[in-house]
Amino acid sequence: MILQLTILNGTHAGHAVQVTAGTPRTFGRAAQADVVLQDVYLSDVHFALYCDEQGARVRDLQSHNGTFLNNTAVADATLAAGDRISAGQTVFEVALTDHALDAPTNAVTTTGEITAEDLVRGMQSAPHDCARWALHSEEGNYFAVIDCARDPDLLALVNRVDEEFCAFDETREPDDLGETAPFLLSLTPATHGLADVFEETWGRGHAIFLVSPRPFIEVYQHLISLVTWDEQGKLGSARFWEPLKLGEHLARMAPEETAEFFGPLACILAETADARVMARYARTPEGAVTATKVAMSLQGV
Repeated sequence: MILQLTILNGTHAGHAVQVTAGTPRTFGRAAQADVVLQDVYLSDVHFALYCDEQGARVRDLQSHNGTFLNNTAVADATLAAGDRISAGQTVFEVALTDHALDAPTNAVTTTGEITAEDLVRGMQSAPHDCARWALHSEEGNYFAVIDCARDPDLLALVNRVDEEFCAFDETREPDDLGETAPFLLSLTPATHGLADVFEETWGRGHAIFLVSPRPFIEVYQHLISLVTWDEQGKLGSARFWEPLKLGEHLARMAPEETAEFFGPLACILAETADARVMARYARTPEGAVTATKVAMSLQGV
């Protein structure tokens, strides 16, 4: 079985990619994908195609905007000749044959044949995906503090995830978030839209991620106790929810202050100035804070 995917629109219109049995292909906008396309609405690694003697399939790789087969969103689906796949703003047409096809003269450049192991690596090698896997490796309950004041569209993300959440300042109107707009959001490995949370916040300074053995309400009450306002209603405490300021804030603390700051938190995960590197903050038995750097690659998680 050989699958040929022809691009019908956009920058790569008319170009084609062949997928043969045992050589799956990933498609996306970043170098981690096997086939890289110029479409800003694609995720870094958006979907995969694979085929064998039984047929061909398309699989969505937890993309942000979804993968559609004949205008229907799919997670994993069988392909037939003439089917159309839509991802981002790009539309592809499927052709299937049992015999060898002439190599398309206008083929999209790929990185070459990949193995099943390479497919998994492609799915997980983007920094925001690796950050998500790093969170999965921690034991406890997961939370995110998302700064919606930095990007009001993040409020829609918080609502879309459909997990328990609460604003740091509940008196704020959604259209007037002000400077104290962070939301504490509960997360689990099975959270709907968890990949979106990382894709829309990681590398942009919009969130930190927390691990705690305690439930949502206790973590929320603790974090609120760390936030103060002056008589004019201006923020009077450190903006610890900003990833790059978090490390500076912790570095200035004495051991007794770190105990008060961490409270029920086991650790905090945050991006650094290089989004490919994560900082993992945790307290030692002596009360000092360790900041372990974790490279955002499969070797790091």
